[in-house]
Amino acid sequence: MAQPSITKDQLRRAIDHVFLPPQLPQSSDEQSDCTLVNITRKALGALLKLLSAREKTQQHDAVKRAMTAISNLARINSLDGGNIDAQALVVALKSIKHGDTLAVRISAQNAAVLISADTDKLIVQQFELSPLNEQVMGCTGRLIRKFPGSAIEMPSSRLTGGGFVNTLAETLATMCIQPAPGMQPKTSRTGSHHVELRNTTDCAMISEFFMAYLRAHGTPNNCLAITKHSGRCALARRRDALEKISRVAPHPVCEAIGGSRALYKEVMVYIPSEVLRSAQDAENDVLQMMMMKIERRRKKLTEIMLLPAQVAADVDKVLGEISGITTSRWDLTQTADCRNPNLSALADLDFVRDASVSLPLLEDHLAGLHMRSRGLRSAPFVPTSWLLEFSDEHWPKLPELAFKDETYTAANLCNFEDWVAQ
Repeated sequence: MAQPSITKDQLRRAIDHVFLPPQLPQSSDEQSDCTLVNITRKALGALLKLLSAREKTQQHDAVKRAMTAISNLARINSLDGGNIDAQALVVALKSIKHGDTLAVRISAQNAAVLISADTDKLIVQQFELSPLNEQVMGCTGRLIRKFPGSAIEMPSSRLTGGGFVNTLAETLATMCIQPAPGMQPKTSRTGSHHVELRNTTDCAMISEFFMAYLRAHGTPNNCLAITKHSGRCALARRRDALEKISRVAPHPVCEAIGGSRALYKEVMVYIPSEVLRSAQDAENDVLQMMMMKIERRRKKLTEIMLLPAQVAADVDKVLGEISGITTSRWDLTQTADCRNPNLSALADLDFVRDASVSLPLLEDHLAGLHMRSRGLRSAPFVPTSWLLEFSDEHWPKLPELAFKDETYTAANLCNFEDWVAQ
């Protein structure tokens, strides 16, 4: 079946979920489910072709079954908002074959269920999608999580009766769209408790109620548990739920059938490389970030295991192509910004003459500074006063200005009366 084309906006949102770039998204993303599933399915298909170049091995079978699990995920959670199509789940359960895995997302319960078919039994595993806020904020270093949380095995004969299959499908479809009361954490504000929508939902309706219902039809199963370490870049945001399922679902399949962790590590290197192959039109800083994270994951692999030659060659080819694109872009930027100055004119310059500029007025002023006197002269302060003084030898004069200033009028009259009295 032909894969639908991916728009530039869809690809950029997928990059945010797969690579977790340093710049945090400023809004939630509820539209990347189909894009992430299609990218994962396309990458697994390309990896399957590379492994098909060799003889059909356990690795080939494991990748094929992981691809089937992702295809079933897209088929089951095909309704608007990634909700469960109950009829599609019934059909998938009735047609499940040995070695197949069904991945089901129960979004309203913050949980997912993996249903695997063995020779004569059915194994149902559940796990939490996003951790609670207090678990994230309270951990030191990386948050260590184990998948699955619990597992129940039951006889495959349960699938032959329509009642059980229909009940199972309808229950999961209802729980996918209906939040359960009391499962959303609460906070205390203004003396009362309020539902904290910024926190994640407790998955107890799946991990306890649903698994307890299955326990009546089967027995606990000690299935293979996987451990994942979530770093700060992954805890700083919430990955898309289907992206988390796409990372968890292939792990037990690859490790159980492939025989080691190496195959799953190959898948986790190859999927980002396929995203990088599709993102050739992205900005240079985004491409550099994607190449850096793929190279870092490859370096971690070379310390414990080596990629198969054909897989490593394909990843190197993608990295080389993207590196060539970024280099050519930088060359174009340098060419567009280049300048061609006329340096031949510098040959006629007389640096001794041109470096010396004659400023005679400034030189005279600076020379005159040394000839100035350094003595300090204080200017006497002689304030203006209209106070009259009368001599005994002369007839007093009374100027009109002496009586216009009210400050001196009374004093001048007193002095004049004293002169008259004498």
